Amino acid sequence: MKSKMKQLVLTFLVIPFMVLPQVPKTQIDSICKVFLTESGIAGFSIAITKDNKMIFTQGYGHSNIEKDEKASPHTIYPMASVSKLVTAVAIMKLVDQKLLRLEDRVVNILPDFPNQKYMEEITVNHMLRHTSGLVDFGHWADSLYLSDGLVNDREFISFIDQPLLFKPGTAFSYSNSGFRTLTLITEKLSGLSFHDYVFNEISGPMNMTSLGDWPHNMNRDNATVNYKRKKDSLFVGTVMDIPYDDGDGGLSASVVDLVKLPGLLSNQKLIPTRLLDIMLTPTDLGPVKIDYGTGVRLGELLGHKAWGHTGGASGSTIAKLSHFPDDSLSLAILINTLDAPKNTLDLEEALLPVLLQVEKPRIKAMPDNLLQYTGAFVRRDRWGGDQVSTRVISEKEGELFRDNPLTETPGQQLFYLGENNFRNDIYTFDYFKFHFVAGKVIACSEYVNGVFLQVLLEENQIKK
Repeated sequence: MKSKMKQLVLTFLVIPFMVLPQVPKTQIDSICKVFLTESGIAGFSIAITKDNKMIFTQGYGHSNIEKDEKASPHTIYPMASVSKLVTAVAIMKLVDQKLLRLEDRVVNILPDFPNQKYMEEITVNHMLRHTSGLVDFGHWADSLYLSDGLVNDREFISFIDQPLLFKPGTAFSYSNSGFRTLTLITEKLSGLSFHDYVFNEISGPMNMTSLGDWPHNMNRDNATVNYKRKKDSLFVGTVMDIPYDDGDGGLSASVVDLVKLPGLLSNQKLIPTRLLDIMLTPTDLGPVKIDYGTGVRLGELLGHKAWGHTGGASGSTIAKLSHFPDDSLSLAILINTLDAPKNTLDLEEALLPVLLQVEKPRIKAMPDNLLQYTGAFVRRDRWGGDQVSTRVISEKEGELFRDNPLTETPGQQLFYLGENNFRNDIYTFDYFKFHFVAGKVIACSEYVNGVFLQVLLEENQIKK
């Protein structure tokens, strides 16, 4: 079926492309219908803006199968970690209101914050950029909720009272704990619940009436039911129904409201340009800079700058917000099904050739010295375990391969794109960027559909 999707996209590429906002709606609609058929998803919604004008929005499938309710552009979905982008905006609002500085230390704001070694050095900026070193509470919170109920603030503070993964500011480790802490900071400084602060400062003034935390939205008439796919069956009720009331992953919205966010930021409707510039500034880890800002994934797709965020649960990507500033184009996709064969990233991959008029990246001849890219690249266990996630880059007969040593599957062959970037032949717009310092590779960043996903350090670096 995936080949059918590719054939469909290639067919669309040969049709004369109208200049946006005269978007080829029939092509987008056809891609979405094929995706619904292939994906195993109960329902999803999509919205696209060009020059801050809505040019396409539609719902597909069901928001509630049992009641035969169709998904629509106004269906409200949990948006998981896309919440982090909104949380970053909320923090910048506090900065603009002179209630907070990014260099402020967390221990000076939250008296109950733990006092492990180096924790007194953690700043708000570290939290926003996932460089605090805090152990991620996500897995623990999910398992605790399923047995005992929602994790409260006291339990959260108690959980993060354990040794840091690294000294603050020296490495990157994606951390829901950092953004849960930012929620506490927002509530402490504003005197409001996080939901009320977001409503008062963002969703209310900007007429984004669906944007709010999932506990407030999950019982609204236009809220989706959440599903989980097991083989050929859909089941109601998943980890997405955990009623988080915080900024690491607990917000929800419709696509027609979510897609407005990049334009509101770009037009200074929410924060001044100087603060947006900070949000979109890559994170400096000393020897390398990585393409994560403050609650924003950054990157580039074949010459088109991109930023936004993904949102996932239980290993499934259920939410995606993408903005291409040079094209003044924004895309929001929200789905309601976990563990389906396809997710939001697959749909975005199919749509990008139509939206940006781009083709499959061209492969270049391999550079002469392939051995410089080889080695083991590792990432710490963000959940606090002793194990590391490792990807091995190896050379064989003039070709490069990327492999997970814990699996028996063949390694992925890598193809050269130029400027120390490589891609595999599975996902069209994913690629790997090698970071050099003093002529040696010390890290490798991974990008999905053009935006930063994670960074892995060369194994000798992580031991330092």
